[in-house]
Order: sequence, then structure tokens, then C-alpha cells
Amino acid sequence: MWFLSVIYEIWFAILGILNQFPKCLSIDGDTYLDTLSLRYEKGSQPSQLSLVDIFVITVDSLKEPVTNAILSILVVDYSIDKVSCYIFYEGAAMLTLEALSETSDFTRKWVPFCKKFNDDQVAPEWYFAHKMDYLKDMVLTSFGKGRRAMKRGFGMLQKAIVWSCRCIGAKLN
Repeated sequence: MWFLSVIYEIWFAILGILNQFPKCLSIDGDTYLDTLSLRYEKGSQPSQLSLVDIFVITVDSLKEPVTNAILSILVVDYSIDKVSCYIFYEGAAMLTLEALSETSDFTRKWVPFCKKFNDDQVAPEWYFAHKMDYLKDMVLTSFGKGRRAMKRGFGMLQKAIVWSCRCIGAKLN
């Protein structure tokens, strides 16, 4: 019995080591949008890209803020009529509904800003949190003005969500 358990332990140790190899040799894939557009968008014909459904599931709006996820999905460089975004909020929290309502107002400014300046940093919380000099290589002064306006707008969005959280919390108590 003892001998059999040692053999099993050795076997599981070998399997554990073998399972680590694929994780060490990960592959970084790049999407070449030019190649995709050449293949699936031909002249005046409608786009032949596949439909994409994206599901965002949340239970607790305080622990899982969905605003950055939604803003990131809406800025994706994909045909706008081919992307569908569905939000499931299992907890039926009023805060999620209020946050999405506030996010929809900010989205009308954020998405055109990202599309105009071909910005790949699409989550605004991450974009504004990092201390990078985005203006270093920019020649356009409209980028600096737009970025400041977006930062101000995102700050107002965050304050509105916090205010909604306080108001809803006061109603519940």
C-alpha cells in the first residue's frame, strides 16, 4: 500500500511539471486589422465579419464595476453593427442601473475620442491612472484638449456613480 502511494505521488508530480510547460511557452497573438478588412470587406458589399456577442455579468456593483468593461467593449475596433453587448446583473442592484445610465452619457464622448485618435488604451480608469506622457509625441493640440476634457468627464462620471451609491444606500437604510 505504501509503495503504491509513492508511485502515485511521483506520477502526479510528473504530470504537474508537464502541465507547466504550455504555460511557460505562451503565445502572443496580434490581430492584423488590415488583413481582416481585405478578407472580409470587399468593395461596396456589406461586411462579412461574424457577429460577436459579448456578455458582461455582474452580481455586486460595488465589487465589480462594469463601467470600464462596457466602455472597453464599445470602443473595440470592429464593425459597429456586428457587435452586441449584453449586461446581466444578477443582484438586480439599482446601483448597476444608475452606473450604466451615467456611463451612457460619458460613452457619447469617450468612443469618438478613442476612434479619432486611434487610441488602443480603451479602459478609461487604466488610461487615466497611469502616469504616462501621452502628449510627448503628439503634434495635434486637439489631442491635449480632448484628453483633458475626457479626464474631466471621467472624473465627473466617477463622482456621479459615488453619489448614486450614497443616495441608494441612504434609501435602503
